[in-house]
Amino acid sequence: MESLTLDFKELKRPAANDRDPLKAAATDLAEAVACLSNSRGGTVIVGISDASSGQAAVVGVPDNLDADELRRRIWQLTSPPLVVHLEDRQVSGHRILLLAVEPGFDLVRVGGKLRERIGTSCEPLTAAREAAMREDRRGYDWSAERTHLRVEDASARAEEEARRLLVEAGDAQSRRRAELSTADLLRECGVLLDDGHLTRAGALLFCAATGLAAEPSLHYLRRRTPAGSLARPPSVHDTRLIVAVVDVLRGIDAINETTSVTLPTGVQQQLETIPGPAVREAVVNAVAHRDYRHPEPIVLEHSPSRLVVTSPGDLVFGVTEENILTHVSKPRNRCLIDALRVLRLAERAGTGVDVMVRAMVRAGHTPPVFHSGGGSVRVVLDGGAPAARLSVMIASLPSEIQDDTDAILVIHYLRSHPTVDAPTIAPVLQKSVEEASEALRRLSDDAYDLLEPARETRRYRLPTYRFRERVRAELGTLLPYHRNSSDESERRIVAHLHEYGTISNQTVQNLLLVGSQRASVILRSLAERGVIERTADSPTRGPSVRYQPGPAFPTKKR
Repeated sequence: MESLTLDFKELKRPAANDRDPLKAAATDLAEAVACLSNSRGGTVIVGISDASSGQAAVVGVPDNLDADELRRRIWQLTSPPLVVHLEDRQVSGHRILLLAVEPGFDLVRVGGKLRERIGTSCEPLTAAREAAMREDRRGYDWSAERTHLRVEDASARAEEEARRLLVEAGDAQSRRRAELSTADLLRECGVLLDDGHLTRAGALLFCAATGLAAEPSLHYLRRRTPAGSLARPPSVHDTRLIVAVVDVLRGIDAINETTSVTLPTGVQQQLETIPGPAVREAVVNAVAHRDYRHPEPIVLEHSPSRLVVTSPGDLVFGVTEENILTHVSKPRNRCLIDALRVLRLAERAGTGVDVMVRAMVRAGHTPPVFHSGGGSVRVVLDGGAPAARLSVMIASLPSEIQDDTDAILVIHYLRSHPTVDAPTIAPVLQKSVEEASEALRRLSDDAYDLLEPARETRRYRLPTYRFRERVRAELGTLLPYHRNSSDESERRIVAHLHEYGTISNQTVQNLLLVGSQRASVILRSLAERGVIERTADSPTRGPSVRYQPGPAFPTKKR
């Protein structure tokens, strides 16, 4: 049960010769909360044994323990002093304490020592790790520092690629920038200082030999399967970053298979095994946000159905896997990212992850998975054969919904769940229940013809929602519960015919709570299979058509 943000503690008992009965416990808990504060924050639960499980793990704390005094002692023992929120609870007849810890803007010491939470244990901070954490927390931009390199050190190939990217962007401002002199182009990118020297960002992007302690490179591994052997020897891209990124993206694009689908507008759309926009953002984000104080390369592992990008450095302070979608943009290398945006390689601030999510789900894949820890960030894009019907359905929605990350994540959730409500979807959207409720309510607007509240919960404060009948019919067997409900629908219609002998479209609507169009589809399917047939006196079309058991109608079991 323990995790990066949850620590169980038994109250430490004083030694036999200890005159201060609270000293040992206060020191132990001060170290625990400081450890969490130096990481992502979290909760220390006091009165739980991590050596036991179930009810036996609840050992409690003494009833006479002064919680306010304990909190004061923690404040005294931590430097800078740390204020914790303390809550008293009763569990299984035992008193336990919950100490809530916020992540600190300063690193917190106890007894002169610094520790951070790694996995489920507290580990000492090395001097290098301490320096990196302090720089992250005060917003230090490594990429903005001055180098000895000047305009004439810029590579002709890097400059050529930069101008090509600007021309391909197509907008007037980018085309203007593509015609600038080398010095003016570097100024527009924000990487040329007033004294004529390049920043580290400029050196990384444009210069072949940077002279920096960490020479960045991209290592590309092509695998036959996600966990299989290499299809060819690894390729190392250790040239200028602009050139390295462009070359890697071209290489991935060349072997990324595509499927052609026709949208309702008649336009042909190419769906890739791993969507190109998601690939681009994963690679560029790794280059933009990695920690260049680490010498390790960025590693890309690419198989026909998966791309894994691993970059040095944990997520920046305050950003976690649980808030990466909604946390305010907090770039580690602002100067570098601004230059990548000018060159149109990176998205505008704070939208790169959203682009990955939307691109993956539109093609019928799962959203990207992020993992940060152990000194690196790992992004996994799981692709495969695109779900053409889902892509066509999303393409039929208004553009504001197609570009709405909340809507895309709700659609993805409803692919495998028949219903959704605000408390369930809130952590998926990384928003509050109230924000999730508003998103669902908005998506149920008739103008979008996407969601509807379930009839029985329509008057609830937090209704349950589902796809509208049009969407369920359009997606069909892409929805596993739709296949099951089709079987159930047939059973209910057969049961009705056993009892009443005939059935109509209106009866099916009332029986299955579906619309007229869906009822017609169900009846037509049963008629084509011979389960039902029109009655002798029935009209051939229209609402008055009635059906009776057909030649393939199942006999009633005795």
